[in-house]
Amino acid sequence: KKVYGNAFAKASERQLVQACHYLDKPQKVNLIAIEAPSSGQGAYTRDQIDYILVTCYVGFKAAQLLAHKTHALNISNKQISSRTASRKFQTIIHTGWWGCGAYGNNRQMMVLTQMLAAYWTGIDELVFHTQTREHENDIRAAKEFVDSVLKERKLDSVIDRIFQLNLKWDRSNNT
Repeated sequence: KKVYGNAFAKASERQLVQACHYLDKPQKVNLIAIEAPSSGQGAYTRDQIDYILVTCYVGFKAAQLLAHKTHALNISNKQISSRTASRKFQTIIHTGWWGCGAYGNNRQMMVLTQMLAAYWTGIDELVFHTQTREHENDIRAAKEFVDSVLKERKLDSVIDRIFQLNLKWDRSNNT
């Protein structure tokens, strides 16, 4: 927490070392690196909503395709035991408040677009990490909204429904 965002660039080597938690065993981790939109103000435009949805969708779909391809390669190279290979393979994405710190995105907007992208791409599980329960209402409202539009077949209709929520940009927390 003490070296998050801009504080990372200003941190001493000692602060960085102290902030690290070393693991006993190496772990395989795949990262999705996508940038949230920034510098918005007022209500989100249709174009901004479309951009966020497409960015989430493409990032999540790429992660899913790559995870399945890697899993298949590991099986063919016998890097995975037959017992592990026989279990149903799942793509699980761990995420959080994408773009809601320094960029000032709206929390409800960013969680509902991630939920929609996960559903549309067939992600098996979306794990949303928060530090506190402070924004539980945003998450609950986003889930209710997503549940209400899942049967919608046209992207433009979903974007219209999100646009009608009139969600507004927040302010940067200067991290």
